[in-house]
Amino acid sequence: MRAFHRIRIFTFLCFCWANFGYGSTAKERKQIVFIVNPISHEIKNQNVEKLIKSDLDHNKYEYTIVYTQHANHATKLAHEALERSVDIIAAVGGDGTVNEVGKALVHTKGTLAIVSVGSGNGLARHLGIPIGIVRVVKALNFARSVTIDTAKINDRVFLGVAGVGVDAHIAQEFANFGKRGFFPIASSHLKNWQGIHLRIT
Repeated sequence: MRAFHRIRIFTFLCFCWANFGYGSTAKERKQIVFIVNPISHEIKNQNVEKLIKSDLDHNKYEYTIVYTQHANHATKLAHEALERSVDIIAAVGGDGTVNEVGKALVHTKGTLAIVSVGSGNGLARHLGIPIGIVRVVKALNFARSVTIDTAKINDRVFLGVAGVGVDAHIAQEFANFGKRGFFPIASSHLKNWQGIHLRIT
């Protein structure tokens, strides 16, 4: 494994009005697509469309909202957005959604925005990105992009972390459990685990 693929990602510096062209004209507005995972931990009881509409700077962005319907659908939606030359693709979900969207953007002109509403939000926390839809959408109005490395194992690009052994087992059990949050993870961890033999080159 080595970090060699690159992706452009938004980092959030709130209240820095002067640095980011606040008050852009409609002609300069960027296109942003919000790819929403409707089963994410904190999304089910929120009116995503209302929150985005009320908190996003419409002088700066034109936006659309699309919803994932199954695993890996976010990657397909991100590719479609890139084909339309969308500037920013926002992953609205947890680490899984971020990974699905992000891997489609590697070595492209698209920029990833992380709207962290999952049960873990590991990459967002590591990068200092706010947690929760309202906080992130407001922060988008003053965001700047940076380039980060990603990694690749067995021809699969990923962002954040990768695991093997019991770590990967828990992640798979969690994905199949059908529920989100701490207790499903704990439940998965407490299931019987039998060790496996690995050879890593």
